[in-house]
Amino acid sequence: METKQLLFKNQSDKMIDSKTENDTPSILRSLSKNAVPRFFAFFLAICSLVVNQNAAAQVSAYTKSNTAGTYTAHSGTVIRTAVDDGVSGVTNIGFTFMYAGTSFTQFVASSNGFIVLGSTAPATNNYTPLSTYANAIAAGSNDGEVTGDVRVEVQGSAPNRVCNIQYTNYDYDYNVTTRRGSFQIQLKETSNEIDIIYTQPTATTTTFAVRVGLSGNTTADFSNYQGSIANWAGLANGAANTSTVSFGSSNNGTRSRPSAGRILRWTPTVSSAPTSITGTNIICAGSSTTLTSAGGSLATDAVDLWSTSSCVDHVYFNPWRVNKFTAGANATTFNSVNGLLNVTSTTGDPSIHMPSLGSFDPNTYRYVNIRFRATSVAQPAGIEIFWYNTLYTGANGAQFKNQAVSSTQNVWTTVSIDMLTPTVGNWLHSNVTGWRFDWATTTGVTMDIDFISLSNVPLVGSGSAITVTPASTTTYYTHKAGQTNITPCTSQTVTVGPQATAGTFQYANGSSQGICAGSTISCTNSTSPTNGGANTLSVVWYCGELLSGTPGAGGTYGNWVRSTTGGTGLLSATGTNVTGLTNYNPQTDFPGKTNFYIIRRAYTDICGECAGVGGCLDQMFYLDINPLPTITLGSAADVCAGATSSTLSYSATSSSPNQYMIDFDAAAEAAGFVDVAYTALPGSPIPLTIPGGAAPATYNGTVKVRVSGTGCESSTNAFTVTVNSNPTITLSAVSLVCSGSTSGSLPF
Repeated sequence: METKQLLFKNQSDKMIDSKTENDTPSILRSLSKNAVPRFFAFFLAICSLVVNQNAAAQVSAYTKSNTAGTYTAHSGTVIRTAVDDGVSGVTNIGFTFMYAGTSFTQFVASSNGFIVLGSTAPATNNYTPLSTYANAIAAGSNDGEVTGDVRVEVQGSAPNRVCNIQYTNYDYDYNVTTRRGSFQIQLKETSNEIDIIYTQPTATTTTFAVRVGLSGNTTADFSNYQGSIANWAGLANGAANTSTVSFGSSNNGTRSRPSAGRILRWTPTVSSAPTSITGTNIICAGSSTTLTSAGGSLATDAVDLWSTSSCVDHVYFNPWRVNKFTAGANATTFNSVNGLLNVTSTTGDPSIHMPSLGSFDPNTYRYVNIRFRATSVAQPAGIEIFWYNTLYTGANGAQFKNQAVSSTQNVWTTVSIDMLTPTVGNWLHSNVTGWRFDWATTTGVTMDIDFISLSNVPLVGSGSAITVTPASTTTYYTHKAGQTNITPCTSQTVTVGPQATAGTFQYANGSSQGICAGSTISCTNSTSPTNGGANTLSVVWYCGELLSGTPGAGGTYGNWVRSTTGGTGLLSATGTNVTGLTNYNPQTDFPGKTNFYIIRRAYTDICGECAGVGGCLDQMFYLDINPLPTITLGSAADVCAGATSSTLSYSATSSSPNQYMIDFDAAAEAAGFVDVAYTALPGSPIPLTIPGGAAPATYNGTVKVRVSGTGCESSTNAFTVTVNSNPTITLSAVSLVCSGSTSGSLPF
């Protein structure tokens, strides 16, 4: 029996008969009465569609070899006794044999030196199979005769069995015993190679022609030989499906016939399994890595597919060649079917009807995967799958899954639809036998569909490389799939290391801080950085200066100093791999600069330090160094003993101090002078309070000014205030004068 579905595991030996699609109205669609006759008309049109073949699945793309070998006869089961112009019954191959992109399990043998794959018998008197029948394999077709028998034997064990079809005592020319020999047609499991192995026929002096080669899914696809040469070594490639190989005299005067053990081999172009996955396999949480499939080879129709959790088991895989699909509604126009199904939607509800695909366990297989490329400006927008089972054998609005899709014109997109969570219905009700594939929800979409498959795990991408951002440690699997075969997987685990936590210190993250010129700053932990549970923790500090803009978040900082660079002030303030900052003066690293940005960064050896500065999960603050204020003093006004006030003049200040303080020395304080704590700075002069009992003397004090907003204060400025003694006089005796005198004197 010929099975038309491609590369899938059929869970039932019997295929369920195709039934007429039963469209019942759903919330998204209804099928009008007028659509029914149009549907059947289109169905008939599709049934008459000639299926063009993709080059990679054509037998014309098979690799041919012609070598010397050994013929070993077997005594398998006889399927055709001696006969002229006869055929065998339909015979099982013994395994699934993939030929020209189609899977076969049976064949029919003709007594005229050829077999035809499938269950349809050729005419008993046909001698030109390569130009007459699809899927024919000819070892020496002519008006021949089997004088012995045709036997079949399945040799070896899975997955490398060989179906060995042996013609014993075959007359290449009917009833001419001098043209008799034996040959075997061998069909090989897994590799899907075809070998034709010959004994050397008896000699003949009469020249005649036979046909040697393959026809594909149509007779327009062929791979055969032509020519006349001794031992058939070096036969030329056939130019047409009617080309022949000569028996008898060759062009060099020798006998043209196969040598004993001559092997003609056809090897299909298939994908070979990838051997490894390259790319960074240890990454930090939140990072991405690009994984590339390495090793193996792709058939020209195949693609690399990716999954997680496990290798994808495609229980059904259809790359759109000879298969069971028809237009499910009048809205789908089939433009071509040649490995890529090219379709155009004429309404917003196009569909493809795919019944009788097998019988698949929904508990195991729940993901419908589609790879497509919309070549039109209009994009599909959404996909719907109406699945068939014992409850509904055709599309029904009571069970379907609707999924929005995002795609870009001319870019391949892979979608995996999880049917376990349908829009309506119960995916697990019973074995799934097919579906209606509504491939777009908009009109005017022209699309190439590479394949549709049913699998146990979802696809996460397609192509030779994918970029992934796993949230946790994940194993990725890749395999190659196409019309001719699906390869085993290779895998690679991507380890995701957690980022270090930045921790906190006493300054709020991103805040602005200030110190006075000549001072230092220290940071102590509120919470310490941690390694996130991953290997080694590293801590590094950065300090950069303001390059442009205003200090703080509006500024641009650069010329970074790193704490692990030897000999810097930052290093001496932090040590190596230390979480705290102790007594750091940025002007040690940036003389004369006043505005800075200080960062503490924690990272692990798995994640590494991120590129750039300020782009990580850091703790940071801005630091401004404020200048010290100054005051230029004048002199204090001298006072006489007993005075209680004086003034201290000043001529200038810098950096806008708004407070002053006075500190008298011990002698002044002993005389009763009292220090003045910081208070508002008046305009010149500054008032001085003099103790009334202060003895005449010169008293010493200092003045400092500060800016209350920054706390920056000036250096000390000395001054003196002098308390002068009051003058005294000692008088002598009083001088006497006469009445009427106008003057006298007072001696002292």
